[in-house]
Amino acid sequence: MDAGDDIYIVTDGTLRTLPSVQMREGLFGAKLEDALQSILQQYPELIPGRQIAPDEEEPPRFLLLRREMPLSGWSLDLLLVDQRGVLTLVEAKLIQNPESRRDVIGQIIEYAANAFELWASGAARQYAAEYWNRQGRELDEVLREAFGVDIDPDSFWETVEANLRQGRIRMIIAGDALRPEVRRMIEYLNGEMQNAEVLGLELKCYGREGEPVVMVPAIIGHSVQASRAKRTVSAPGTTDRATVLGSVPEPVAAFFNDVMDKAQDLGMVLSFGEKGLSIRAINGKGAPVSILYLFPPGTLGRREPFLHAYGTYLKGTDIPQQLVNELLPLPGARKYGDYSVEVTLAGAGLDTGKKAAELMLSFRDRIAQIM
Repeated sequence: MDAGDDIYIVTDGTLRTLPSVQMREGLFGAKLEDALQSILQQYPELIPGRQIAPDEEEPPRFLLLRREMPLSGWSLDLLLVDQRGVLTLVEAKLIQNPESRRDVIGQIIEYAANAFELWASGAARQYAAEYWNRQGRELDEVLREAFGVDIDPDSFWETVEANLRQGRIRMIIAGDALRPEVRRMIEYLNGEMQNAEVLGLELKCYGREGEPVVMVPAIIGHSVQASRAKRTVSAPGTTDRATVLGSVPEPVAAFFNDVMDKAQDLGMVLSFGEKGLSIRAINGKGAPVSILYLFPPGTLGRREPFLHAYGTYLKGTDIPQQLVNELLPLPGARKYGDYSVEVTLAGAGLDTGKKAAELMLSFRDRIAQIM
């Protein structure tokens, strides 16, 4: 659609037009540029995943990780992630802004080029957690709401890291309209890049003063051929029991093996991620709930093997506070978020880890009563 196009509504046999309108000051932000960022911050679903991947059964769905994401002394307007762990960088520019021309292309590519160095080793997760904590929310809870109740947050973030290493990243230049020269550059880059996607998003507004605003998003630069080629990049795989046990020192391997055996004897589920695994108890709805994570060195930037006694999915009970009370005074333990405890499994911390695992497995019957 051109900037002056209208859209039409047919009601009871009457054709009515809704005129194209400018992004309004005060409606979504104090300034026009702020309005464009704010609407995408509040409603990331305005990025139409079906237009990005029209031939996929499950096109990308987006979750905001942070607005004004720090990067090399600058800040990215919006950082999002999809359900496959692909980070999506969004720069928002209005057409009247001179930077909506070529400069924004170089800017977002520079951001993407530095993404791995600045956001790997758990940094992206930490920045996102800080943002959502300021909103009064837990990041893991937000992930579950966006991508499903059974998501394994640690495995998910391992996938994000693996995608960053492979250069799998998505860049979106968003605007009320994109200039022709910017469109051509987006289309060229998206066709030439092997793993990364460069796309445009035009977000048009329609309506009359005092009436609801109709928003129509359109993706620019997508091609089915380029999209399919990028999806042939191998996705991060999952590990297995033997690999996990072989990647940790012998005392820790014996401990991990014992915990896995006991968990299975109790009817719990072992779920393997890219490097580590989660142990899941079954709640009163019959759904698996992650309560304990076992990790080898090198996961989330840690040098030693470690575990998480995970109470996030058990908040609303007294279990998280019990974890903190019983485990935090012990060697190798530290608080992890608001509801969990991390234990480094080195030296005296290994004994703490054994106590943590025993405590978490002891909650099986209580978890079975949680709806």
